[in-house]
Amino acid sequence: MPEKARRTPFEILLDIERNYQECSKGLSDQKALGEEWQGVAFEIRHQTLLAPMTHVSEVLAPPTLTSVPRVKHWVLGIANMHGNLIPVLDLQGLLYGKNISIPLQRQRVMVVNHSGISAGLLVDAVLGIKHFRVDERIEEIQALDSELQRFVTHAYRGAVEQYSVFELVSLIESKMFLDVAI
Repeated sequence: MPEKARRTPFEILLDIERNYQECSKGLSDQKALGEEWQGVAFEIRHQTLLAPMTHVSEVLAPPTLTSVPRVKHWVLGIANMHGNLIPVLDLQGLLYGKNISIPLQRQRVMVVNHSGISAGLLVDAVLGIKHFRVDERIEEIQALDSELQRFVTHAYRGAVEQYSVFELVSLIESKMFLDVAI
């Protein structure tokens, strides 16, 4: 009979605990290095960016919209989200002047809130939440389109690539964001 088959359930639990302790040794060291920063990774025009998690309240599939007359083309409409009317804006249309044309099944709406302003931003795709140590922040950012560059101030270095942080607050406070009427 093999050695593992003769172990008691208690011995198996002890082995699991030893494995856990061994695998989690570096985790407490990471906490000692500094706090963690989280961002929502999203795509716009095949470029991956991060939105600070503190400014994104929800991510959802594009909702049913009611159109709004006499607004710019990138204001897609108003959506009822949890009993609140929220404008949904095409982020690509706002920044580049041409609305998103990718398949609807990939598109997502990031709901953002800042100083009483709530809006849904339609993006090409949301890729998930990324976690970084605060000390992984870098000030040198990769070359981006000028339309994006003005809203990016820093980045985080991942294991393989660099992620530029798109400052949603700067966007929401910008004149271009607030100027929706035709």
